[in-house]
Amino acid sequence: MKSMNLYRSALLVLCLSSATGYAITSAELRELMDADEAVTVIDIRSENFYSAGHIPNAINIPERVLEFKNLPPLGRVVVYGSGVGMEKMDKAVMLLNEKEGITAEALEGGYAAWESTSGTTTQPPGFQPEKLNYVTYQSLEEIDESNLVLVDLRKADEVPTGRLTRQGEEIMESEPLTPLAEKFPGRAVVKSPFDVPAVAQSSTGGSSGGLQRMAEEPPVPPVMVLIDSGDGSAEKMARILKANGVNRVIILAGGEEILKRDGKPGLMRMGAGAQTVTVEDNDE
Repeated sequence: MKSMNLYRSALLVLCLSSATGYAITSAELRELMDADEAVTVIDIRSENFYSAGHIPNAINIPERVLEFKNLPPLGRVVVYGSGVGMEKMDKAVMLLNEKEGITAEALEGGYAAWESTSGTTTQPPGFQPEKLNYVTYQSLEEIDESNLVLVDLRKADEVPTGRLTRQGEEIMESEPLTPLAEKFPGRAVVKSPFDVPAVAQSSTGGSSGGLQRMAEEPPVPPVMVLIDSGDGSAEKMARILKANGVNRVIILAGGEEILKRDGKPGLMRMGAGAQTVTVEDNDE
């Protein structure tokens, strides 16, 4: 019976994924919640991010402990992460569907998409401390997110060549930048976030519960990874995007300097200051 239940759950998730690319959109989840449908929402982000704000009535089970949690038969479950590719959503859905009495599906675009579509959260009103998402070089290599775009904001540094002009001025040359396409093969690369192409249109078919995708709901944008030369332009652009409701944005910590070192720690230049960067797995 257990194997049959697993088969049915897997088949349901496969059908949902085929229809929409993900199992459920923010609009569909809002409809479920407004109709008081029986659904459990699980937030798999770290405790710190959950405490700062989450979908109302969501319970927090961080991804790292999800496998070891003994859960009751919750029925229909919607699971979400940050929405910026830091969690292994496919694994989280699979782990939940392996548990007795649970049929899990992922929230398309995660918490970032929920916020962007004016979904209610527990975050208190008023001014909040600025929170920008950073990703390490190693974590970027491992991100389980197909809908991801690298935004190249880098500017080549001018370096002396040791040669002089006839007027006695030193000749400067632009130092070559690390080729992103070689570092991260298969990833799309653009020069500006405004060059990011429209997300591929997903099916307008409804989920198995009969809910139709709301026609007016905009498609979830890709995760944008901002990469600069350590001059703060990535942070500046992230603030502009967030102010315009674009939340699926992360910054590569270390920028061009960390690319040159293949992710190895060391002294790096960040704006006018310097700091030692230790590369660790991102917990969020």
